[in-house]
Amino acid sequence: MKRGQGRRKKIGDLIQRELSDLLYRELRDPRVGMVTVTSVDVSPDMSHALVYFTCLDAKQAEPAAQGLKRAAGFLRSSSRSASRCTACRSCASSTTSRSLAPIACRS
Repeated sequence: MKRGQGRRKKIGDLIQRELSDLLYRELRDPRVGMVTVTSVDVSPDMSHALVYFTCLDAKQAEPAAQGLKRAAGFLRSSSRSASRCTACRSCASSTTSRSLAPIACRS
């Protein structure tokens, strides 16, 4: 592991856990049924994250991607408010508009 990537990995893991929980508990879109968040890549400055997911059924990948893109605003705001921490610059200042990058599919 390169120097300085430990923090990015921890924040990526936190985002992954939080998004998985949000998808399971709060998202009501029927297109996003059996979706698993597989990994999250965080940019070096921690301002963007690329979220990868898989679907149980390969035929459902495209509708699930559409459902996740439609719910992106809800997921951003919910994950931002749920994972506020003082260790991360992007979480510490509530006035900045840090957001997740577009969701990508690994199917």
